[in-house]
Amino acid sequence: MTTDGYIMPKQELIDKDLLSKKGYPESYDTKTLISHLKQIKNNERNIQTYTYSHITYDRLKDQYHNIDCPDILIIEGVNIFQVSPHEEELVSDYIDYKIYLDTTIENMKKWYLNRFLLLQEEAFQKPDSHFYKYRDIPQEEAITIATDLWDNINEVNLIKNILPTKNRSDLVLYKNHAHVIEQLKFNKF
Repeated sequence: MTTDGYIMPKQELIDKDLLSKKGYPESYDTKTLISHLKQIKNNERNIQTYTYSHITYDRLKDQYHNIDCPDILIIEGVNIFQVSPHEEELVSDYIDYKIYLDTTIENMKKWYLNRFLLLQEEAFQKPDSHFYKYRDIPQEEAITIATDLWDNINEVNLIKNILPTKNRSDLVLYKNHAHVIEQLKFNKF
């Protein structure tokens, strides 16, 4: 189960002036995520969890993943260890074992830039892609744009919100993502 589907719908992010903070803790519909996790933990049947599209950069309407009383559920998300002094329940309250995958910021940036270039060749070419406007720009310009997005949004979120939660995990796995970058060439978005 991915938490991307619990990022607020794109129009709601625009209305709340949060589109540039997409992926930050405040951009998530955490209450609904917690509600769904609570239902799953209580073995309720066929919980419809949200589906996210990296093409449209939005939650998909009327498309869900059904979770039906799994023995094991793996939940993926960069902000699932967040704490809030204003909330009684946290996402991590519903996770039995927490694993934090770690690598250097340089590896993450390299992965991000390579992913952006791969998406430019594939997903950005689709007219319904949120990033369609980047489909035909020269590679040098694409790298400049991706670097700016990384430096001003993603790395800030990583340092401010994600890295500080590492100590809330049960296990930290350190991994060199160089092989992941190569694997991305085989994945379709």
